[in-house]
Amino acid sequence: MKTKQLLTKMLLVAVGMLAGSNAAWGDAVVVPTPVYFNDFSFAVSGQDNISIVGSGSFVKDEDAHFGKVFQNVGGAERTNYLLLPNNVLSYSSKTKELSIGFWVNCLTTATDYYWAPMFTAYAAAPTDDGDGTKSNTQPMLWCGAPKLLQYNISDGGWCDFVGAQNDNGSNAEGSQWLDDHNWHYYTAVFTTTSAKVYIDGTLANSWTLDNTTDGQKMEKLFTEGSVYTYICLGGNQRWAATGTFDYDAAFKFDDIAIYNKALSPEQINQIRTNKTRNATGTQVGNYDSSTDYLEDLTPKVVLKPGDSYHYNFVNYNNGGYYTDVAVLRINTWNNWILPVYDADDNNVIAVRSDNWEDKASNNTGCTSNFSWTDFSGNTNGATVDMTVTFTADKKFNMSSTITTVDGSKWNYSYTNDYTGSTIDLTGKDDIKVALSVSRSWLDVISEGQAAVGTTVTSAGWATLYTPYALDFSGVTGLTAYTASVSENTVTLTEVTNVPANTGVVLKGAENTYSIPVIASSSTEKGALEGSATEATAYNAKDGYTLYILTKDGEKAEFNPVTSGEIAAGKAYLPVAAGGSSRSLSIVFSDATGISSMQHECTLQNEVYNLQGQRVKAATKGLYIVNGKKTVIR
Repeated sequence: MKTKQLLTKMLLVAVGMLAGSNAAWGDAVVVPTPVYFNDFSFAVSGQDNISIVGSGSFVKDEDAHFGKVFQNVGGAERTNYLLLPNNVLSYSSKTKELSIGFWVNCLTTATDYYWAPMFTAYAAAPTDDGDGTKSNTQPMLWCGAPKLLQYNISDGGWCDFVGAQNDNGSNAEGSQWLDDHNWHYYTAVFTTTSAKVYIDGTLANSWTLDNTTDGQKMEKLFTEGSVYTYICLGGNQRWAATGTFDYDAAFKFDDIAIYNKALSPEQINQIRTNKTRNATGTQVGNYDSSTDYLEDLTPKVVLKPGDSYHYNFVNYNNGGYYTDVAVLRINTWNNWILPVYDADDNNVIAVRSDNWEDKASNNTGCTSNFSWTDFSGNTNGATVDMTVTFTADKKFNMSSTITTVDGSKWNYSYTNDYTGSTIDLTGKDDIKVALSVSRSWLDVISEGQAAVGTTVTSAGWATLYTPYALDFSGVTGLTAYTASVSENTVTLTEVTNVPANTGVVLKGAENTYSIPVIASSSTEKGALEGSATEATAYNAKDGYTLYILTKDGEKAEFNPVTSGEIAAGKAYLPVAAGGSSRSLSIVFSDATGISSMQHECTLQNEVYNLQGQRVKAATKGLYIVNGKKTVIR
C-alpha cells in the first residue's frame, strides 16, 4: 500500500452555484504535488518504508479532519520517533528548492521541552556510545519546536540560521505556540539564498543568505540531499546533550509532506484550508472501511437528458499490494461505486471502480487502462475526477481520470449503449446518480453541475431560465439571446455565454442540447426572468404583465399570459402593467445599432417605408418599425 497525494482540488463557486467541467476545477490557489505525502490513514509500522522507532503508535484522532495520525511518546532523546522513507529529501537537486510541511499537536507542555525536535534528517541512525547513550553525526537537518532551523552537510555546506541573518535582525524563538494542545501547521521553506519558518501560515522567522560564506552555504542541501537517508518525525535529537529540554515533547503528527518547490504563503494557507474544510460536507463510508456495499452514498442528483454532473473525490481502501490473484480480485472492488437510479428510484446501474458494471454482471461498456498488479494499493488515496452524463438520447455515460498515489494517471469510462444490455433508460424522463462505496470511504472534495440539457422542439424556438452560468459558444446548431423590451418590440441580442439566474431565448434545429456550465459570465442578464425550481403563476409579479414566447405558423412573438402558470426552467418577460396588451414583435440587434428582422417573424406592428408610407407587409430593405430603423433581410 502506498500513501495518498495531497488534495489539490477545491470547489469553484459562481453566484452561489457550482461550476462545471469546462471551468477550472481546481484550487483557488494551485498547490504543487508533493514528492512525498503521508496522512497515515492506513499506516502500519514496517510497511510503505515507514517504521516506528521505540514507543509510539498510529491512532485515530478525535478531530475527524485528521483521522488516523502518528502519536509519539515523550521521553529520552533519540528514543521514540517515526522513521520515514530514506529518499524523501533527494528530489530537489534540479529545483534547488525544498519545503517541509506537517500538522503537529503537542500532548505535553512544549515549553518544558524547548529544543524538542519535530523533523530531523541524518545520513545514518544514531550510534551507540557504549555508555547507554546514543549520538547523531553529521550531515544533519533539524526543524525544532522553537521555530528555529539548523543544517550541516559536513563538507562545506552548513548554516545555523543565527539572529544576524534573520531579516528582522534577531530570531523569534519560542515553543509556546504548541502549548494549547491544538493542531498547528508547521512549514519550513528553503532556497539557496533563504529559509523561512511558517506557523499556521504566518511567517515566524525568515533568513536571507549569500550561499557563499561559511555559515550561509545552502547549495548542498539540495544537490546532495540524497545523503539524508535517516529521516525522522519527532524524537531523534540533533546532538548529544543532557537535560529535559532535549527530550521529545510527545507530539501527534499528520500529513507529512515534502515538496521540491518553495511554497508561498498563499499555497501554505491553501493546504491548511484543504485540511480544515470539507468542501461539500460529504464523507462517504467509514474511516475503517467497514461500510458494506452500497450502504452509504452521497445525496442523489437528478439528471435530465443532456445534463452532466461532475465529481472530484479521494478514494480510500484497506487494500494493499497482492500477488495472490484470488486475494487481489476480492480487494479490487473494495473502492468507490457509481450507482444510477431510474425515475422510479430503482437502482439500474452500478459502475464499480474495478472496471465492472455490477447490475448487468459484466464489464460491457467499461473501458480502462488499469494496472491490476498494484490496483488496490494505488487506488488507496487516489484522486478521481469524474463526469457523468445522461445523453440527449437517454444513455448513461461516465468518464474519469484517476490520479494514483504514485502520480500515474488512469482513464476509466463507461458507456451504456444498450447493446446486449437489459438496461434501457429511454422510457424515463430523468435519472438519479450518486457516489457510494464498498468496504472503503471517500472524501468528496467538490461536485456540481457540469452541463445542462435543454430541448428545442420542431417550432425552432424555446426559452430557458438557468441557475448556472452557461457557455453556448461550442454548442452547434443553437443560438442564445438575451432580451430587452421597448414599447411593442422585443430586441434579441445574441450572446455566447450568460451569467447565473438568467433567462434566454433559444433558436435552433429540433434537438436536445447539452450546454456547458462555467464559473461566471460578465454578460448583461437582459429583461427575461424565471424560476429554476418552481412554476410561476401568470399574476405572480405585481404591477407587471408576464409575456411568454409563442409561435403561430412562421410567426414568433411574445404574448401576454392571462391564466395558468409558466413552467420551471422557462423564461418570461415582465412588462409594466397599463401598457399595450398586444403581442410584442421580435427584432434582432446587430453591431450597427440597426435592428434586423428575420422574415419568419411577421410583425403585427405598424411598418413604414422610408417615404413615410405605411405598408401592409415588409419585404427586403430598410423600414421604420415602431419608430426604429429596421433592416428586413
